Amino acid sequence: MYSNLTTIEFSSLIGFPKPGNDTMESIVHLLSEMTILMAFIFLGVLLVLAYTIDVYNAETNPTTRHFEKSVEATLDVLFVIFPTTIIIYLLIPALGYIFNNEILVETFFNVRCNRTPMVLVI
Repeated sequence: MYSNLTTIEFSSLIGFPKPGNDTMESIVHLLSEMTILMAFIFLGVLLVLAYTIDVYNAETNPTTRHFEKSVEATLDVLFVIFPTTIIIYLLIPALGYIFNNEILVETFFNVRCNRTPMVLVI
């Protein structure tokens, strides 16, 4: 039923209004991509946690199991590099949208405030 939905149509189903300009459309696409990636990460962590609880519980393994130093070092490197690459993968497009958002965008209406800002003196 929903197999031919675009990102914009899907975002309108979950409560977002239609984007008013190209910048907002890019932000909606970024949100959709990040949501999908975070869902896969969540499911992956959940599966690893369930596997670990199932295999390494005290009933099936009464004696503790120790890893070799080379295996521990490899796991330490993987547990640092893998999340770092995911963060960088998420950070690069987000920073691009933030820095490109400084240009003036054509919108439907502009809001102007004629009041002078208040100054707080302490």
